[in-house]
Amino acid sequence: MSIEFAGKLARITADGTIEMSRLINARTGELGWFPVANPTPALLKAFLAALSHPGASHADRSRLTMTPAIRFSAALRTLQWGPSSFARIVGVSERSVRYWLTGRYEVPAPVLEWTERLVLWLADNPPPHNER
Repeated sequence: MSIEFAGKLARITADGTIEMSRLINARTGELGWFPVANPTPALLKAFLAALSHPGASHADRSRLTMTPAIRFSAALRTLQWGPSSFARIVGVSERSVRYWLTGRYEVPAPVLEWTERLVLWLADNPPPHNER
């Protein structure tokens, strides 16, 4: 499942990479998918909203394939935190964070919820722009 965001389609891959669509062939209407280097909190918020939307069917939720590991990975990418930074912030080993990212260990629910709350907060409270 993809969502519409800023007039384009967006999706999250199995490794948590957020991709946006772009028209690559105007004649055929073919779309290509390109990774978003620095996803915005608003973009991840749109995915989380799609997951929790009451009108979303079970099939739609399944097609999003947002496992806890994928959600955690997308949140860390959005926050621009690597495993070592996140490990220091929450006081766990970097190995644990890497295991959560790969799905080897389940991401603890409080950690996932806290990380996603940070993303949602940033989406609603963007940093000020430097006006020169």
